[in-house]
Amino acid sequence: DVAALLSSSAGGGAGSAGADGRLASSVLNLASLKSLQRLLAHASSSRSDAARARREEAEERSLVLEAAVYERRHLRGEIDAASGWRADGLAGMAWSELGIERAGDGE
Repeated sequence: DVAALLSSSAGGGAGSAGADGRLASSVLNLASLKSLQRLLAHASSSRSDAARARREEAEERSLVLEAAVYERRHLRGEIDAASGWRADGLAGMAWSELGIERAGDGE
């Protein structure tokens, strides 16, 4: 593209030499801007990918934390329920399941 533009503008008169220089300068500046734009687009894409990865990691950790909090709450309820339990009738239940009458139960 650049070579075609430069060669098409060649062949002018004396006044065209300044125009050719300006055209060449403009073409080079445009090529430089396009190159910079590609670099910026690539950097932006890289940052976007990194941000997406961090966001996914944060969401995953949030879910793990939420599950741990739920499990803790559930286990706390189990502990509270078990702490109120009394073993008073446990021995009697064991003896009756074995079919053995406890001594002192009144024969």
